[in-house]
Amino acid sequence: VEFTVGSVVELSPYPNDFFHLVIDGRCLHCIIGPDRARTLASIYRVLQPGGGFLLQSMCGEVMEASPMRQAFDPASHCLVNEQGIATRYIGLAEAILEELKTAGLATSLPGKRAAIASCHIVPREGPHDQDDLVALAVKPKT
Repeated sequence: VEFTVGSVVELSPYPNDFFHLVIDGRCLHCIIGPDRARTLASIYRVLQPGGGFLLQSMCGEVMEASPMRQAFDPASHCLVNEQGIATRYIGLAEAILEELKTAGLATSLPGKRAAIASCHIVPREGPHDQDDLVALAVKPKT
C-alpha cells in the first residue's frame, strides 16, 4: 500500500485509467459546489474501464430534531458554518446518484439506461445522525 497526500479534486499524481477501484470513505459530502463535478471527473479519469467507484456519503433530509438543522440551508443542501462557509453537502440520494451518472460513473448496458451497479441507504441511527448512501458505480468498458 502506498499513501499519497493531494487534492481529491484533481488527483493529478495519477495517470488516466490507473485504478481498478477508488473508495470514498465519506469524503464527497465535504466537497461543495462545482468542485463536486470536478472531483467526479477526476475519479472517472483515473479509473480503468470496468473499474469501480465505491461511495459512502451522508444523504437525506436533515431532521427537525437534528442539531445540524440550524446550520442547514435547504436551498443549497449544505451545512453552513458561523462564517457563512458551506462545509458539508447533504443531498438526497437520488441527486447524488444523478451526479455519478452525469460524470459517466455508471454501467451502460445495451438497450438500457445507464445504471449504478449497486446502491443502498444505511438508515440513520437517530435524530442526531444522517442516512448514508453506499453506492458502487462502474466506469463503462470502452
